[in-house]
Amino acid sequence: RKLLQEAKDTMSPPTPDVLRGCGDMFEGWPNEVLESFVQTLYPIVFEAGNYMCHQGDPSSCLYILTSGSVSVIVRDGTKSSKGRGLQSGKCVATLTPVKYVGQFGVFADEPRAATLYCPDAVQAWASSKADFVRHVKALPAQVFKKINGKFEETMAGIYKVSGLSLGNSLLFQGWDMGVL
Repeated sequence: RKLLQEAKDTMSPPTPDVLRGCGDMFEGWPNEVLESFVQTLYPIVFEAGNYMCHQGDPSSCLYILTSGSVSVIVRDGTKSSKGRGLQSGKCVATLTPVKYVGQFGVFADEPRAATLYCPDAVQAWASSKADFVRHVKALPAQVFKKINGKFEETMAGIYKVSGLSLGNSLLFQGWDMGVL
């Protein structure tokens, strides 16, 4: 708690322009939706050597990394990879600020697809699944369709995503299947 309190005194939430520059997920978001989304973010810190999440955990939030680095570890599928730590798989990427991470599980309402390990201290801003879903639902259809297309491209090797499976998730309840 002390680490979080100290960080809160110096952390500023990312601006809409920073979010637009950290990856394609926020491209095309109307200013009022993105500004509202930023207002829902809360600060979170991880000490060096801690984990942000483990592969298979429920996806409850997405993170926007603002300092430190995060190793993305994916199980290799062998019987010995059932663990939850660094030895459970291989590092497939190292993320540095400013990047968002954890969005795939939140977007698809699926468990975490990777373990996120903090080799050094990390400061981030987080969005709950409910806040993220509420803001994505407020996007114009063409912006959502672009995000969904990029999402399907990226996730093809991790999740078996289809319009039907998305339509059954919390995020897309009530959506026109043609859009999905």
